[in-house]
Amino acid sequence: LAVIDSLERLRDAGKTPRFINVSYLGATHHRVPESDSFFPYADAKRTVDDRLNSTEGLEYLILGPSALTLEPAVGYAIPTPGLPREDSHTSRELVAEIITVFADRRSLPRERTVEFVDGYLPAGEV
Repeated sequence: LAVIDSLERLRDAGKTPRFINVSYLGATHHRVPESDSFFPYADAKRTVDDRLNSTEGLEYLILGPSALTLEPAVGYAIPTPGLPREDSHTSRELVAEIITVFADRRSLPRERTVEFVDGYLPAGEV
């Protein structure tokens, strides 16, 4: 996985930059069955999230959007617990906006994973 390789190379070089990783909603605790065609993606994302969560000395954030769409961004919402994967959507434009919001901040939030879906709250308030 390229992300893990990048983390190892940064560690070996003695660099500790800010790292924003786009994962997906629920990746860290997914229960996608191996028979589901989504399993390889889900498993790879969980592996990277687990690696980030166990890496010391790195300022990082894991973003958890839901199923991506090409719709224009309107705003974001915090997903409700148990929201089925097939019933939630996040525009790619919103993901880009959220990345920009966090990249512009002096520091990242203490909560290392930020999950979001399409909604009506301004992205700058995330």
